[in-house]
Amino acid sequence: MKLLKRVQDTKIVIGPVRLTYCHVQAPYSFNEDDARKYQTGILIPKSETEAVKLIKEAIAEAENQALSGVWGGKKPKDYKSPLRDGDERDDDETFHDHYYLTAKSNQHPNIQDKHGNDLKWVKNEDGEYVLDEEDLLYSGIWVMISFRFFAVSKGKKPVCVGLDNVRIAKDDTPLGGRSSANSDFGEAEVDDDDL
Repeated sequence: MKLLKRVQDTKIVIGPVRLTYCHVQAPYSFNEDDARKYQTGILIPKSETEAVKLIKEAIAEAENQALSGVWGGKKPKDYKSPLRDGDERDDDETFHDHYYLTAKSNQHPNIQDKHGNDLKWVKNEDGEYVLDEEDLLYSGIWVMISFRFFAVSKGKKPVCVGLDNVRIAKDDTPLGGRSSANSDFGEAEVDDDDL
């Protein structure tokens, strides 16, 4: 992995990694009743043992902070780690041989192009911030990404993954069977005489 560091006790900067179920360009909710958030799945190859080790250490630190804080000294009985084993998913082969996380944020993350230039956010008609060029990010793209782990006291008292920043690293085949416009149309041009 080209970029791998534990910036703070519970914050990781990693990449390149591949995104899945990518909704960082605009807030999204899988369920109508849930709050809309900027969110994405992050695929970490199991072969990246150093990355997996750092992530597990950061999760352990968040758990320790929760034990002396919001969990009140006791780990929740139904607790599940935010780092999931993709081989346990039968619904999507993309996850096989990977661990995965789902990172979320109520606020839009800072997103940069390959050269480190910040991408522009605009407000939509609902007052939500969306990327001016929404199709730059998609499931299947490779990125550098930063995220942090923190515990909450509500619900099952999980350790959550907060989405911080994203830098585009390289394009790839979109996941989920969708093709890109470039692969569909290539260099094709239409002359007025063709119409």
